[in-house]
Amino acid sequence: MPKETTRDLFGRHHSEIKDTAPPPTHWAIIHGFIAGFGFGGFSLFVNGVAAPAMSSPWVGFMPGLVFGLGTMISLAIIGALFGASLRWAHSLSEPEIKRIGGQTGGRTLFFGGLLFGAAGIATLLGLDRNLPIDPGYALIGLFMIVIAIPAFIYSLKEVLAARELPPAAG
Repeated sequence: MPKETTRDLFGRHHSEIKDTAPPPTHWAIIHGFIAGFGFGGFSLFVNGVAAPAMSSPWVGFMPGLVFGLGTMISLAIIGALFGASLRWAHSLSEPEIKRIGGQTGGRTLFFGGLLFGAAGIATLLGLDRNLPIDPGYALIGLFMIVIAIPAFIYSLKEVLAARELPPAAG
């Protein structure tokens, strides 16, 4: 498979649906490792309250393990239901659903990383103190409204538009 260029990645229209390779497993492992040291409310609870409250140091890992497995299972179920709904509602093929998932995930991670980086800088500068609501809730709401939902809609429109284009000659 030819390597995608910057123009391919940031281009607006694709004339055909390309079969993309799944991301390497080590990316998920690295992401999970970094996220495991997070400082969000759930991570603070698991690491600061639940783990120390275990009856023995030998089972101190259990809250984190159960939290991680629960998150993984929830995401797998939600992803399966979402993929099934795309297949049923829009009659999309499996490669099209994979493309939507890959593009939406990539865009969400990239632009979400920029948003969370900006929020981190704003927090370090003390700008979060001026918000009338909890900064965590504001960040998640902003993430969903400005990044995740538009990324999905854009990816879905892109795939549906690619269906309507005639096949590329060549």
